[in-house]
Amino acid sequence: MHDWSKILPKFDELVLDEGPRGEVRGIGMSDLGSVLGLEDAFGTPLSLWRRLKGLDASPIANWHMQQGTTNEPLIVRVWGENTGHEIIYPIPRFRLRSRPHVVFSLDAIGMRDGIVRVVEAKYPGHKWTQAPQPYVCQVIGGMGCSGLTTFPGALVQATRFEEPTDEPVPFDADLFGAILEAVDRFWFDHVEADVSPEPTTPDERMGVALSKLRKGLPAVVATEEHEALALMVERVYADEKAAKARKEEMSARMAEMMALSGASKIEAKGRWSMTLVETPEVVVPSYTRKAGKHVLFTSKKEKA
Repeated sequence: MHDWSKILPKFDELVLDEGPRGEVRGIGMSDLGSVLGLEDAFGTPLSLWRRLKGLDASPIANWHMQQGTTNEPLIVRVWGENTGHEIIYPIPRFRLRSRPHVVFSLDAIGMRDGIVRVVEAKYPGHKWTQAPQPYVCQVIGGMGCSGLTTFPGALVQATRFEEPTDEPVPFDADLFGAILEAVDRFWFDHVEADVSPEPTTPDERMGVALSKLRKGLPAVVATEEHEALALMVERVYADEKAAKARKEEMSARMAEMMALSGASKIEAKGRWSMTLVETPEVVVPSYTRKAGKHVLFTSKKEKA
């Protein structure tokens, strides 16, 4: 067992949270992107609020998320070996004494030559060239809560084919202060006040609007605003129809090109490929799918 009072500078400002791992009531570091409404966050403000209010269950971890959780100890261990850091892992979960709704648990702590760093491990599907903002906020949040702010945190990523590499994340006191203010507003203005945040995605907006509609409501005469929306909808539908026709034309051209080339696959390595896909016949009770062929186009652009 580690003496956390000697490792975490803000230990006296923390409370050890010994509740079940999957039953956390509070806002954790991985929730910060949602609170802040960042584009690459794990959820939206509304989805986070619904989960905290018990209206929705926590998302079931998909296969990639399970791989990330399983590989986390391996990632931090190999990173530590490669960089000469002693790794402290696992780290218990804490709450801020002054803000019990703020919960955090660091992935690991790295120590080398008197340097003590927060370590956050990620297992992305594709190596990023610039760290996503929610991850940066997660590291800065962990640094600020723990007090390990003297040296940059290490945002470590590893993929299926690449060993761990790290991106240093310097502590930003102004950003950490803004994060705490945003968390407080979210907690007290929405969670405690039982007021849902505004929907931010088309699906959420659709759901909120549909919840207010029912059969039997009166018909109304279209206004200029309605007419403007109808015109935009007509244009989108027309564009969608034209795009579908262009896609069918391109599929035919790809098939013709592959036939002329006598190839089942054409590729520009590292950039794109055209591949023949054959689907077998499937016959099961109440469902039949005929055998078929189509050409699959895959673009392999680098993902940030």
